[in-house]
Amino acid sequence: MNQMYMFSTRTDNSNAVFTNKAILKTTYKPMRLSDILHRGKEINLYIDYMVDVFNKVSPSNIFIYGKSGLGKTLITQLVMKQLELEAESHNIDVCVIYLKCDELRTEFTILKSIIDKLPTPPGEKKRKVANALGDKYEYYHKLVDAYPGIIIIIFDELDKADKPEIINSIIRSTSTASGQSPTVVGITNDVNLKDSFPAHLQSVLCENQIFINPYDAEQLEDIIRARIAEAFQPGIVTDEAIGLCAAYSAQDHGDARKAIELIRIAGEIVTIAGRRIVDEADVIEANVKINVDRVVKVSEPLPTQTKAVLFASICICNSPKENSTNNIHAVYTEIANAVGMEAVALRRMRDILTELDQLGVIDVENVNKGRKGRKKLVTAINSKEALVRVLLADYKLSAIADDDPSVFIKRI
Repeated sequence: MNQMYMFSTRTDNSNAVFTNKAILKTTYKPMRLSDILHRGKEINLYIDYMVDVFNKVSPSNIFIYGKSGLGKTLITQLVMKQLELEAESHNIDVCVIYLKCDELRTEFTILKSIIDKLPTPPGEKKRKVANALGDKYEYYHKLVDAYPGIIIIIFDELDKADKPEIINSIIRSTSTASGQSPTVVGITNDVNLKDSFPAHLQSVLCENQIFINPYDAEQLEDIIRARIAEAFQPGIVTDEAIGLCAAYSAQDHGDARKAIELIRIAGEIVTIAGRRIVDEADVIEANVKINVDRVVKVSEPLPTQTKAVLFASICICNSPKENSTNNIHAVYTEIANAVGMEAVALRRMRDILTELDQLGVIDVENVNKGRKGRKKLVTAINSKEALVRVLLADYKLSAIADDDPSVFIKRI
């Protein structure tokens, strides 16, 4: 008898764990500033910086710093939403333009997006502009010049733009109609970004700063409990599971997104198993799954040379040999020769290991070996089994997929 596969047999909600799983998705966004927990100080400071709008004066430029998952973008979007609502009620013209620099990147595409979002003067249609950058700047200045209100341009992930100093041209433009220059809001993970700007830009930027600090474990527990109250049936998630979620996320830069993702995946694990309680073991399993998925996602697009270095690191870490960069380079050279690839020098390979460390795929440490001095060692590699499958799927490294890794170790 053939097996029947049907969705409808799996939609019985009588034993459901979730009530509103969408609240745990990364795409979910709270609708009000009051829904954001433990960010009151930062929100009030943000509002203080923007209040000049209600005197029909452009606020000073603002730079917002903080790691991923701390709420920089969400706070900005909700503050601007509130600002637009109140400005409209006071008959104040405000144009807020939001740009994702990690998607737009180039000066040309960023400027084109700004032009597309700027209002045109009454009675005019948006003009088609030639692709020359100079023509686009000319039309940008014309639109700014004619706008009678306050312009606020948000550069999210400004550090990902090819030319972050594009903001220099933005803040130097002034509207004849309002007498005001656009306000730039820069959102970035890089606290040293401003130091990379030319001196003349630093001198005119005159920015206010908001630092979004990581959540601690107690704050993360509050955030998780608030989401659980709306997303899960009562009594499903144990206090121990909540505490472990918060602890994992507090270790990972206080990332609230990770905490919420952990509890969602733990709930999915329980649902698939047909159980009714999310406990610590489910959170541990969810954490392993997240780490494997992340490492695989990061590793798949890596260059073949980097994959070969990473595979050599795994070979060494799985062997009795010392996991030093010298030994890794020796194994890497053997692997490169086996697949017909020119090996990079030891110094370059060490740079590659540093890059992999920054990606969170491996841990590299400088270890004091006493009289032998200091050595750089690979002390940990995340999700090794999953990594090996990804690495050996590379079209070049697939040539050694059936080889015993110990072969490369024996040759050094």
